Amino acid sequence: MEPKETPGERLRARVAAGALVVPGVYDALSALIAKRAGFEALFLSGASVSATQLGLRDLGLLGHTEMRDAVTRVGTASGLPVIADADTGYGGPLNLRRAVSELEGAGAAGILLEDKAWPPRPGQEPIVSVAEHAERIRVACQARRRGLFVIARTDACPVEGVGKAIERARVYAQAGADALWVEAPSSRDELARVADELAGHALVVNIVERGVTPHLTRSELVELGFGVIVSPVTGLLAAAHAITEAFEELAGESTAAVVDRLLTFTQMEEFMASHDAEAR
Repeated sequence: MEPKETPGERLRARVAAGALVVPGVYDALSALIAKRAGFEALFLSGASVSATQLGLRDLGLLGHTEMRDAVTRVGTASGLPVIADADTGYGGPLNLRRAVSELEGAGAAGILLEDKAWPPRPGQEPIVSVAEHAERIRVACQARRRGLFVIARTDACPVEGVGKAIERARVYAQAGADALWVEAPSSRDELARVADELAGHALVVNIVERGVTPHLTRSELVELGFGVIVSPVTGLLAAAHAITEAFEELAGESTAAVVDRLLTFTQMEEFMASHDAEAR
């Protein structure tokens, strides 16, 4: 019997096969909804998990164990490859090695590592040196055991400009990163420059509604040269908006004004029953 393909190998093959849109999820239910919509991989953002599990902004307070547990829940429920936001590695090299081991052991197919400072340093630039983050990438690649897909993200655009961010990304690729994520290009021209100057690498683009990066269509982004399109908080923002509206109505006289925008309890039961059947 041939050995079973690992989550990392599945993700690697899917990225190589063509454009991939990856929605952000934060729990088992949002993962199931994403799977039902036809997505083939999922992203666990630190901001979403921190908001839903801790009720806090993404301030670096989320630990790798909380992300590990979220990976387990999301991966078990969906059966899809899960990319986990590993922030800056949760500390030094030993912390990063442990995080890689535990996230991969929990079923993560990939991780994202950012070149921000850890912990945040008031009054200093929010990013670390190129050499420091390149070492993080090398440590993560050395620590993986099951083909974990390592994405190197640089947040240098707002600090050093897009040119320096591209230079950083090249160094991270040389350190072993499987894909490159240049955060916050602020125009279509900057997106095109990133894609052109980093051509030949797997490129990730981050689309946040009303964010810094232009909200281009999937076709436009693929045409520019981006192979992985991550939409990390669309589901979270949509859910928070819907719950806010429903609870504001509930706090009044009744939910009659929003009832047509709610699933029926029967529809919810049928949705979960279909997953129960698939899981058997």
